[in-house]
Amino acid sequence: MKKVILLFLLFFSMKSFSQTVSFSKDSIIINSKLCMHFQQSNDTSYIYSLDDKKLIQWQVKPIGGGKFSTTYFFPGIEKTFHKANVNGRNAIIMALVQFKVIEDCTLYEKRLLKFIEKFNEE
Repeated sequence: MKKVILLFLLFFSMKSFSQTVSFSKDSIIINSKLCMHFQQSNDTSYIYSLDDKKLIQWQVKPIGGGKFSTTYFFPGIEKTFHKANVNGRNAIIMALVQFKVIEDCTLYEKRLLKFIEKFNEE
C-alpha cells in the first residue's frame, strides 16, 4: 500500500512540474500561454521574447546524407551551442524546456550556461 501511495504521489508531483509546449508558424506557446515569437530571414532563424529581445539565433546547414548541423547563438550570454541531435526551433525549445532552462516563459541565463556546459559538442 505504501508503494502505491508513493507511486501515486510521485506521478502527480512530476506531472505538476511538466510544461506543455506547442508551436505555430511564428509563435511558441508554453502552458497555453504565448511566450515567444519565431522568425526566419533567408537561412537564419530567430526566437524573440514578447518584448522583442533576441533570445536565440541559428542557421541549419546540410552536412550530406540528408543530415543537418545547427549551431545556436544566445546573444544574452554571447555563447554558442551545438549538439548533433538538436536541429531546428522545436528541438532546441523542447530541450531547453525539458532541462528547465525555459520555465514559465522565461529563459534563465544561469541555467542556460549550465546546459551549454553540460551538453555542448563544439
